[in-house]
Amino acid sequence: MPSLIEGAGDPVLSVRDLHTTIDTENGTVHAVDGVSFDLYPREVLAIVGESGCGKSMTALSILGLLPKRAGRIEGGQVVFGGRDLTTLSERALRSVRGDQIAMIFQDALTGLNPVYRVGDQISEMIRAHRDVSKKKALAQAVELLDLVGIPNPAHRARNYVHEFSGGMRQRAMIAMAIALEPDILIADEPTTALDVTVQAQVMDLLLRLREQLGMAIILITHDLGVVAGTADRVMVMYAGRKIEEQGILQLFAAPRHPYTWGLLGSMPRADEITDRLSPIHGAPPSLIAPPVGCRFSPRCRYAKDVCRIDEPPLRRVGDGALVSCHFADRPDWTPDLSPAAFAAQVVDGGDE
Repeated sequence: MPSLIEGAGDPVLSVRDLHTTIDTENGTVHAVDGVSFDLYPREVLAIVGESGCGKSMTALSILGLLPKRAGRIEGGQVVFGGRDLTTLSERALRSVRGDQIAMIFQDALTGLNPVYRVGDQISEMIRAHRDVSKKKALAQAVELLDLVGIPNPAHRARNYVHEFSGGMRQRAMIAMAIALEPDILIADEPTTALDVTVQAQVMDLLLRLREQLGMAIILITHDLGVVAGTADRVMVMYAGRKIEEQGILQLFAAPRHPYTWGLLGSMPRADEITDRLSPIHGAPPSLIAPPVGCRFSPRCRYAKDVCRIDEPPLRRVGDGALVSCHFADRPDWTPDLSPAAFAAQVVDGGDE
């Protein structure tokens, strides 16, 4: 799919037919099953879907951070800088992680070591990739804490993680991730467990840093409200597969897949005062033995016999949307809910 960033040029990252499995006591989980996408310079690509759909596993596969012994990439390519990252040695991958591709993990408490000062952790990461003195690296750490909006950064650099609030921990994680000005930043649920005000501050910070550093961002989240105000393009995942991909405005105005309609319908809407939402009934399928045909068919109110027999291919419909649905291009195939009004509220920022 072409970039939505004017003059972006060639992709900075290309994922092709990625297959990742995880061995469990109950069998092999096909966590990522044939996922492909491109990421362009300075673009924000959001990957959305329910918990367990493969979003985080896709990110961990890109960086080669799968669980030891249990996780493995069975096939596909992750092309960055002319190299397939899936073929690199662990030593070669370490030179890419943090330096050229950085990641913000879901839980800042697990991403930061509780027994080391925050400034020391950031400076240690800098020294792992750059030939600088400890004093200079620590000074850079203070500058980074200041850049991400932590007050009194010289003092805070000497604090431990338990002395930081949730929002400050997340900012410290961002400071560590951008320390080496990576080409790509992967943000895995960067606003989880933060209140709404802090969420907005963190996302505003990421967008500002994208402009300052010129990096591309992969935003992994289940929060479509965060996506609407941040992303350029959205990839929807379900049961380990990509089922829809569109530009942000197009996706909110005219979602093509019933699962995407469900995600939008299950969110509170600013134009509709109600105490009831429209949940997606049922639960995601087992990725050890996924259903035949369309994996969403057991939960889809529009499913036909063909949906339970044949897997729908991912194809272009309408104005370039990529959709995996047998009926996505039928003119009479419209949901019984209208996300357009909701989209207008969220994308435009709601009431002034």
